[in-house]
Amino acid sequence: MGPGIPVVALGTDGLGFVAIGKTISEVQDCEDHDFEGVDPEYVEIFLQVLPRISARFKLANPRTDFRENQLISSLIYRRETLNPISYEEYLEFEKICR
Repeated sequence: MGPGIPVVALGTDGLGFVAIGKTISEVQDCEDHDFEGVDPEYVEIFLQVLPRISARFKLANPRTDFRENQLISSLIYRRETLNPISYEEYLEFEKICR
């Protein structure tokens, strides 16, 4: 994994997709110092040295209701933290945000 990989941020509990972007770094074993606003009991997780990759996102402002798109709506209720999607699925997200 490295820079330029398309990524989409999905909200929980059917919130939908909230941001779209691309990775901007290689995977690195490091702490994550971007924990502003995180509940104090979770800060320790951010300070663990773990494999991490940086990404740049822009907030999604869908032009159409994403739930009407079968390809995208099927992704909304996935429960994993990281879900690989196809490039075709990414292009659908991108199309809705234009």
